[in-house]
Amino acid sequence: MRERWTIALLIAVSIIALATAAPYMSQPVYGTSVLHGFARVSPFQTVNGTTATGTTATGTTATGTTATGTTATGTTATGTTASTTATGTTATGTTQTGTTATGTTVTGTTATGTTASTTTIPIVGVTVDSSPHGMGVVMVDGSPVTTPTVYSMQSGSMHTLSAVGSLSCGISCQYVFQSWSDGGGQNHTITVPNFPVSYTATYQQQYLLTIQSNAEGSVAPPTGYQNANAVIPILGTPNSGFSFVSWTGSGSGSFSGSSASATVTMNGPITETATFAPASTVQITVGSNPSSSGAIQVDGSSITTPQTFSWTPGTTHTLFATYNPPCNYNCQATFLFWTSSSIGTVNSQSITYVVPSSTETVTAVYQIIQPQATASITISSSPSGLNYIYVDGTQITTPQTFNWQRGSTHTLSASRYCGTSGCQTQFSYWQSQSVGTTNAASFTYTVPTYSETVTAYYQSSQNVPIQITEIPPGSGSLAVDGIPIIISQTFYWTAGSTHTLSAQNGNGQFVSWTAPSIGTTNANTLTYVVPSSGETVAAYYNAPAPQMLIPITITTSLTGPTVAVDGVLTTTPHTYFWAAGSQHVISVTDVNCPLGSCPFTSWTAPSIGAVYSTTITYTAPPAGEIVTANFTQATPVPEFNGVAVVVFSAWASSMYALRRRRRQS
Repeated sequence: MRERWTIALLIAVSIIALATAAPYMSQPVYGTSVLHGFARVSPFQTVNGTTATGTTATGTTATGTTATGTTATGTTATGTTASTTATGTTATGTTQTGTTATGTTVTGTTATGTTASTTTIPIVGVTVDSSPHGMGVVMVDGSPVTTPTVYSMQSGSMHTLSAVGSLSCGISCQYVFQSWSDGGGQNHTITVPNFPVSYTATYQQQYLLTIQSNAEGSVAPPTGYQNANAVIPILGTPNSGFSFVSWTGSGSGSFSGSSASATVTMNGPITETATFAPASTVQITVGSNPSSSGAIQVDGSSITTPQTFSWTPGTTHTLFATYNPPCNYNCQATFLFWTSSSIGTVNSQSITYVVPSSTETVTAVYQIIQPQATASITISSSPSGLNYIYVDGTQITTPQTFNWQRGSTHTLSASRYCGTSGCQTQFSYWQSQSVGTTNAASFTYTVPTYSETVTAYYQSSQNVPIQITEIPPGSGSLAVDGIPIIISQTFYWTAGSTHTLSAQNGNGQFVSWTAPSIGTTNANTLTYVVPSSGETVAAYYNAPAPQMLIPITITTSLTGPTVAVDGVLTTTPHTYFWAAGSQHVISVTDVNCPLGSCPFTSWTAPSIGAVYSTTITYTAPPAGEIVTANFTQATPVPEFNGVAVVVFSAWASSMYALRRRRRQS
């Protein structure tokens, strides 16, 4: 009986001790969880400054109970202090005195409380900007951004700001890095403050100043980029035995004149050429018979004859005469030969002329043919047989032929609708060899020196526009269905119909026909099948005399993107032969981009640097080069923050399960 009372007493004492300690065991500090003396602070929570000192429980003595010879000594658990300090209220634990059982001493467990605290890390707005704004100007932590961009960053965090050294703003134009608003280097690291802040990369716009001369003198400054709107002095210094003649400038703010020392204002790209002359020169007059404007070229430049040059004896110059230059309506001119005292007679259109020791005139001689006084002109229409065509105000039914005085003018008019039963088409354009193509329903027609047909075309729904052209212009002669055309010329043909296109050599050597529907073919004459949609068919030529053409290769960094050159789609790589200084429009899309998305980044070439527009106006440099359209393939960015949250969640779940098992045990 006594033993039963002793056991009951021990159970009662244990229940009292547990009830007393329960409030302190189950009450967590706000924002902090206590697990066996360790503090775990939620990374997104602020502890409101409370310090909890643990509860001390002194063991209970049970009198009159005999436990056979066993002594149990209590355990002391010392708490863990978190990395930050939370100030606030101190809660002191409760002490209970236990019961002594005969022969057994039970010493209670002392638990020292845990101190936990957290400091709020502020998030501030950080603006990254550039002047000028744009994509790819600056990078944040290695990633290009479009400026301005506002970031939310933790105060005290560190990030890298980088600015590109230079970027293109067009032909012979660039922006160069100047400074960051915080005074940091072009690439530097920042530490985010605890208040909103802005970082701006400033760029200076510059234009290319090209300074050039022959070997008879020196010029300054050297060719290079200058700050926009800057006033730059230029100086030409002749070599011994030579004298300065003049500056010839082009571009806004350039200088042209006879002063060796001058200034230019960089309102845009400028080219300045200094001319020097030896102490003794001879006067060479370049002429033509008859005199002409634009028919003769000297060293690649067209002149009006006669024109006199001061040249050094022994130097060479290229003279070129157009074979059939434009003539008035009462004549036809055909080149025969070059002649002078020093060269005699040379039948070639292009000659290398060596300057003699004495003054002379070198002349391009032409044969002048007086044609017949009248020409046979047929007024036609498509479809034929229309009665709504007017010639000099008189209504006619097409076709009808007139014998008109060459050079005379006549008014040709076409009604808007074809005017015949069942004809649903509308007027589209007039076309002939001398007129080319005009969309005007009524125009003044000048009779050429030859007979021809002038046709009014009425376009139906199945007709498509096809432009026939040549590159470079003026390289040769083209014919469509056996009829020479004025270049370039647009035809409206029925889809699926066939036409004969032919190209003849002239100033240049024919290379190929090129169009999206036919690709590239090297045959001078081809049978062209009209596609279902409009396109440009171009005849390409190499070097037109006397200019030297430069090989320019257009390519892409990835296989597939579509490139258009001067409006004509082409496959890459493709090499063109262009005159130095000529301009061409090059554009690119990612229509056929492989492997999903591959966004365009830039055009690059030695002469242009990097240009970030998909369409550029490209100026052919003096030497050949490769122009590349660059693309990148998008790469998914790892979601680091998402991973961190998942890892923390898994850790929290495991710690909760561990604490629950220990309580149950």
